[in-house]
Amino acid sequence: MKERVWEIAICGTFDVQNYGDLLFPIIAEAELAKRLGRVKLHRFSYHAKTPPEWPYIVTSVTELPHLAMSLDGVLIGGGFIIRFDKDVAPAYGPPTSGIHHPTGYWLTPALIALQHGIPLIWNAPGMHCNNIPRWAEPLMRLVLQNSPYIRVRDKPSQEALKHFCDNSRIAVLPDTAFGISRLVDNRQQSAELDILRELSGFTGPYIIVQAVYRITPFIRFIQNHRSLFKDIRFLILPIGPVLGDHETIIGDGLPDSIQLPSWPPPLLLAELISQAEAVIGHSYHLAITALACGVPVFSSADLSAGKYTALSEFETIFALPGESEIDPHQFLTRLGKGPPSLAAQIALEQLDEHWDHIAKIIREGRVNTQSILSRFWQSLPNLLEAAPENAAKSEKGYVALLKATTERPEIYPAEYAIQQGHVGELGTQFLAERDAAIIERDTALAGIHFLKNTRSWQITKPLRFLMRLMRFGLTLQERSRLMVLWSKRKRKPSSSTGIRGGGHAPNGPAAPDRPFAAMPAVCSHQPGLTTSSNFDVVCFANIDWSARFQRPQQMMRQFAEQGYRVFYVVASRGSSGGQAYSLNEVSQGIFEVALSMHTTQDFYTEGMSDDNIQACLLSLEAPSGCSAPNGSRLANSI
Repeated sequence: MKERVWEIAICGTFDVQNYGDLLFPIIAEAELAKRLGRVKLHRFSYHAKTPPEWPYIVTSVTELPHLAMSLDGVLIGGGFIIRFDKDVAPAYGPPTSGIHHPTGYWLTPALIALQHGIPLIWNAPGMHCNNIPRWAEPLMRLVLQNSPYIRVRDKPSQEALKHFCDNSRIAVLPDTAFGISRLVDNRQQSAELDILRELSGFTGPYIIVQAVYRITPFIRFIQNHRSLFKDIRFLILPIGPVLGDHETIIGDGLPDSIQLPSWPPPLLLAELISQAEAVIGHSYHLAITALACGVPVFSSADLSAGKYTALSEFETIFALPGESEIDPHQFLTRLGKGPPSLAAQIALEQLDEHWDHIAKIIREGRVNTQSILSRFWQSLPNLLEAAPENAAKSEKGYVALLKATTERPEIYPAEYAIQQGHVGELGTQFLAERDAAIIERDTALAGIHFLKNTRSWQITKPLRFLMRLMRFGLTLQERSRLMVLWSKRKRKPSSSTGIRGGGHAPNGPAAPDRPFAAMPAVCSHQPGLTTSSNFDVVCFANIDWSARFQRPQQMMRQFAEQGYRVFYVVASRGSSGGQAYSLNEVSQGIFEVALSMHTTQDFYTEGMSDDNIQACLLSLEAPSGCSAPNGSRLANSI
């Protein structure tokens, strides 16, 4: 008799380069096959993916309505996917405008499962730090009250969802990624890992360092105590490239560090983590993989908040201090891979019960949720019709609250309004919305503060200044600062080093004793420099055109392909050769303008110096010398 093939769907963000998200289908397929036999797992995300470019086949959610009738079960999650904010990942969105973002990869599939009577299973997803809008509340009630099995990965998620169904039905479960320890061999590394380590040049002990900005204190610690780690290599490893992880963030901050030739597939990445002496980073699933395999974790995250509270029982996860110095002796004593902890073993036992329960539900077959969903469709017009009326009632509650505030300003208005019954249930709802708005505002402000303190923001500050200069000119304050810098420059003796004045540019030939503005330009006289009917596009970039092909280059190439002339302006990283700037056509219709520098700088470790800012400004004031009227400035030409 032919063995049955169980058709099971799992829904999430499996179409992005993020280690944790890529793990969930791998673990689910292995655990369900162990219990059900032959399993065909359909991985549903926004965008379709196929090997060899991707670790496995991912099916677009646009295909789910066609395939739903053949499914035996639908799993939602794991990961942080129960959310309503739009900022899931940079430039990440649905394949068509008809699919709502971001509910299109989790809430809509849940509704489709109910429509077809398919068992709906919540596979320990996360939901916290985001609000549930009022329009979604009936839908949340519908999918949660009619799911036979609901598990979430942490208490904040349980707390956020308990309002929509019986709280006893929502249980907290360890993140399913703890099951990765059963898919990698902790005792002996694979032949694939052997080859990768041999080719990458690290055969001895190593520490994994996540390629993110948040570990700057650890980088400083290693720089100050490098002699203590002479027998250990540091592997700089992106965990979530889609979220901005990149090796260049660390750059040369860790001497003698290792970078892999390409981002490894999820199972190989997991094995790399399992064989490390320690991991340093911010990623939740980097920490979980390490803990599951007995590797100590040094995390930059706040371990007392959000999803990280689920790791509080683990003894080998340590918080990296903020600005305080790391104790070298304490750090060294915590290094070294060991057996998985008791907490990790308990997590595996709980996950065994979890997968047993899911397999049992799937074997029991379809459930009668079609009639429930049909009744919901009957009530839907009422819900839609009542939406404007509910909004008006909320506004009335707001007015009542303001009245209470005016009458008794000495008492905090929120408590007073509730005590006096002025706003009742609607007032309570308003207060909850107000508090949520305050949290959202504070979160946004914290995000802005963090952004402005990142290295990339500081590095690009001079280039943003140049952009403002091109568009609006100098402010009075900036003119005063520039005059001070100019007067200091005029007082410097002619024997001073650097590109300006006498002497030599760093690692370059001697420069004439004259200001930048008088220096000639190096220009490739290309036909593309002739004036076109389209406007020109100027991009002030923080990386050279040839450094790596990322968003600046991708966007500029699209402009060029549409017939626009593009100037890609960078600060030169090498010697200027005595030239004010260089201009070369790096692609059809795209010209890289390298502004001369006073001294060579590493823009990944320090901001642009005042002398280099002045040098770039003077470069822009230099005669263009390239298909422009005589005496015109470079700034005018581009």
